[in-house]
Amino acid sequence: SAVSLIMSSVGILFRTYASNRVGSETMGLLQLILSVYFPACTVASSGVYVASTRLCSEALARSDRKISSILSRCLLYGLSFGLAAFLALFFGAKAIAIHWLKYSDAEIPLKILSFGLPFLSAANALQGFFLSLRKASYSTVLQIVEDFSKIGVTILLFGIFLDEGPLPALCAMVAGMAIGEIVSCIFGYL
Repeated sequence: SAVSLIMSSVGILFRTYASNRVGSETMGLLQLILSVYFPACTVASSGVYVASTRLCSEALARSDRKISSILSRCLLYGLSFGLAAFLALFFGAKAIAIHWLKYSDAEIPLKILSFGLPFLSAANALQGFFLSLRKASYSTVLQIVEDFSKIGVTILLFGIFLDEGPLPALCAMVAGMAIGEIVSCIFGYL
């Protein structure tokens, strides 16, 4: 609970910092793009966290030695939905940007965000596994790594692209989000 409160505070401070750096127009565009990205995250995660927690917990209760096999299947399940969400968002980005969002420049940020979806689903499977082991601290560490990766990458990219205009600043923010998902997944796997 304490870590969640601290990370929420860090998130608010970062959003304030980002808003001051990129302006309200870019933050509004980010919110518009996130209205598509969050449902894609829902499709990508598709219950993999709950399935992983339940199946691994049941295997541990039975003293089943095939826990790694169960985790592998949960990862494959998650990755299948993550890849489906990636493909839908990546190849549908242009149509979504033009017809749904009425903002053609949203195509590139949507494509950038799509790359994080398979890693999001795999990380959810790992977090469910950690919860089944009663290692909630591992999930907490993954969330901290993800958040600080997002913040660090975004600040780094701001230094490179901020003066280029709203679209490059927006791309820097969404790239930070996607890279945060990737780093969290890799860290969780390790």
